[in-house]
Amino acid sequence: ALIAAAARDVYPVLENYVNQFLIRLDATLKSGVHGPKIDEVQGLLCGALQSLTQKLGDRMRRHSDLMMQLLLGLFQSKANLMQQQGAEAVSYTVQEEALLVVGAVANALTFDFERYMHAFAPFLIAGLRNQNEAAVCTIAVSVLGDLCGALGDRLAPYCDEIITVLLQNLQSSAINRDVKPNIISAFGDIALAIGPAFEKYLKYVGLVLKQASEAQIDASDDQMVEYLNLLRESIFESYIGILQGLKKQKPQAFNPYVDGLIEFLKLVASDENTDQEVFRCAVTVIGDLAN
Repeated sequence: ALIAAAARDVYPVLENYVNQFLIRLDATLKSGVHGPKIDEVQGLLCGALQSLTQKLGDRMRRHSDLMMQLLLGLFQSKANLMQQQGAEAVSYTVQEEALLVVGAVANALTFDFERYMHAFAPFLIAGLRNQNEAAVCTIAVSVLGDLCGALGDRLAPYCDEIITVLLQNLQSSAINRDVKPNIISAFGDIALAIGPAFEKYLKYVGLVLKQASEAQIDASDDQMVEYLNLLRESIFESYIGILQGLKKQKPQAFNPYVDGLIEFLKLVASDENTDQEVFRCAVTVIGDLAN
């Protein structure tokens, strides 16, 4: 909280904190000790590092190599522990916190984060695949959004595997329902990042968006109405990303999906349970479609 509230004149002090937190995180990894106490300390250290990275931004470049080395070591130690002792031995809170730090580092470094991507990609995929832990999967999807913004089309080499996992998650009955809207809007982030390269995924993602847009619910259940609005908002966000991503070089690639989108717009416009946020997204999509 103190870091988040710090003013610019104490940034040099905060940079000293970075070194301290990294030394302490390194010590927890070298200790070889596992258990709730160590997990708690690692989680809190990651939380502090996330705050520092968000606050210091570009000034974190000189710390990024050591920071990513330690974070990758942390992910690997948890993966090893899971192999040896099973999933119940692992604290997912630490993984959530560590993923959030990586997202902050990506935002701070933008294109320069590319040099860590090869080493980090397997841990990102593992997070996205974690259907049993909704929080880990949701945060992994959020970090994917950070990577889309940071790397742009440099994310393209990793997208085959990422999109495959996201599609598998949407088809799975094991995954928490609340994660699905986040996954659907992530397709829009990816499309916006990689632009025309998204065309090869369109037939799969287009089908998923069409199926999701046809979802039916019990309108007397307020929770389901709220969920449907959230789902529809994410579908529109995905369409917005796809349309903007394809606009410059491959606009014609979207032609087969125009009718489905228009039908969805009609459905949303005529539904009395549509909330303002969904309606705003619908209007934005019409603008992008016309554009």
